Amino acid sequence: MLAAVERYRKGDVSTGAAAEWAGIPKTLLLMKLGDHGIDTFDMAAEELQRDLDDARRFLQHRCRGDAE
Repeated sequence: MLAAVERYRKGDVSTGAAAEWAGIPKTLLLMKLGDHGIDTFDMAAEELQRDLDDARRFLQHRCRGDAE
């Protein structure tokens, strides 16, 4: 499994491919990557901010009962 973690860290394989190569479920591989301090969340700050803004707008409309 450590070889799969290292291949993912280097960018050689996706999480799905690394999990398959290691013979474990993808969810377990994601946890193991976190245990090794390897970030699996790759999103630009601007993209994250847009998603947060969209979520806030959605929740505000929902709390007020607005229909879209």
